[in-house]
Amino acid sequence: METRTILKLVLGFLSIATIGISVYLGYSILSPANTVIVKEVIVEGEKPVIPVNPMSLKSEDAIALVKAKTVEVAIKKAPEEKKTKKRKKKKVAEEVQLETKTFATILEDTTFVDETLKLKGKSEGWNAAWWGETKHGDSFYLVTYVFQDELVRTGPQWLVDLKTNKVIPKNLPALLIGDPKKGVKSKYYDRNEIIVSTIAAHRFENKMTLAGALLLYFESRQDSDKTDTILGWTIQHERGNLFKAFFQWTENKESTYAEFEFDFDAKALKAVNLQAANIMRIGEGFTKKRVSIFPNSYDASAKRGKRWIGAAKKVCKRNKGCAALDTMLSGEDAVIESIEWLLTARAATPEEFNTCRSEHNCRWKPEQRSNSLFSVRYLYRLGNDADKSISWDVDIKKRTITPTDRIAKLAFSTIRPR
Repeated sequence: METRTILKLVLGFLSIATIGISVYLGYSILSPANTVIVKEVIVEGEKPVIPVNPMSLKSEDAIALVKAKTVEVAIKKAPEEKKTKKRKKKKVAEEVQLETKTFATILEDTTFVDETLKLKGKSEGWNAAWWGETKHGDSFYLVTYVFQDELVRTGPQWLVDLKTNKVIPKNLPALLIGDPKKGVKSKYYDRNEIIVSTIAAHRFENKMTLAGALLLYFESRQDSDKTDTILGWTIQHERGNLFKAFFQWTENKESTYAEFEFDFDAKALKAVNLQAANIMRIGEGFTKKRVSIFPNSYDASAKRGKRWIGAAKKVCKRNKGCAALDTMLSGEDAVIESIEWLLTARAATPEEFNTCRSEHNCRWKPEQRSNSLFSVRYLYRLGNDADKSISWDVDIKKRTITPTDRIAKLAFSTIRPR
């Protein structure tokens, strides 16, 4: 085939292809458009709607389930007296009757709340938190009857399963309501004072106690306002051997608290929030050796009546001032130690404090106010500071000790529950 013939065939093929493409494009443009139905309009930046779990809307049902639970409560009747033929009164044995009460009714009994539950604070009523996003499942709620103790919410708690209608006590106050006899026999019942004293006596590696760290924290802050108020410890049983401990105060007219977790069995303490961590950090970072404010003529380890030694033994034999000081030194060792840590921090060196003692500028001074009441003060003057004191009222007859100034009150609050 000649080259000219081949070129004519190729040119013809290209012409036909061009005509076909032109026809197709013209048809596409001129033909009527198809109708498109938009089922959903998507707005840029709009968050997708998450469906609400219907179980999360049943908090009132969970609360109603707990409120309606009942328990038999023993009601004691006062013994009656009957006259015999000889007109003598004879006592009849005390009667005990069982009365069925709902949990809601029991929590309205202020005597039961004060004497058995031993809960403080203002009653705020019922609250339910959905536990659907926990391992328990979407039918579970945590129901609490709330007592508001300053910033801390305490009270009995129950775990409620709406599928099975089960109500399970989560903490000890809840157990006390459902089974008072079993609750009061628990080794964790009415242990607030023991818990606070154990927490206050917690020692860091440098031997400082948490009570000492608390005292240092509040008295060493540069922004400390003398109008700050120490509210003290609030203890809440969580579950099993675990407790929550809250030390509350007002700082620059705003309330706050340090939260700790306390394992009763292991006597283990853990900081939970920033304030608690700051206090623990003070205790862990302290490097000075603790000074002593006990008089040289006093033996704290001896039995009562034999604690004064040396020249003080004869002087203090019939001296009521010595008796007041002995009551203070022997009855509040944890308070005394926390004061020692504070003065250790305030003295530039141990030598400065020893000089203060030898010059009698750091000393105890009891002063009689009435027959049995004394004001017991610890006086100190460190460096170029003015004379300062920490004071208590001591009743030698009742053997009671009452703090009367800011530092003394703070030291007491670190070792006692509210």
